[in-house]
Amino acid sequence: MDGAHGPGMLPLNIAQIDPAYYTGNYHKWLCTPKGAAILYVRRDLQPSIRPLAISHGANSERTDGLSVHT
Repeated sequence: MDGAHGPGMLPLNIAQIDPAYYTGNYHKWLCTPKGAAILYVRRDLQPSIRPLAISHGANSERTDGLSVHT
């Protein structure tokens, strides 16, 4: 689902939509810098996603039951 201009413009209930993936830009209606966005990944698909840029703790043991890809 592509919600590029939705955040801040329309009510959003991701649980009701239940998409596999949802992405939206924040710069249009929320007045953030370009590049600020949201990426929602349904829990069953999260193990297949590895961000291009990661923060500290990316290789730490997870406590939520999901695996960590190294």
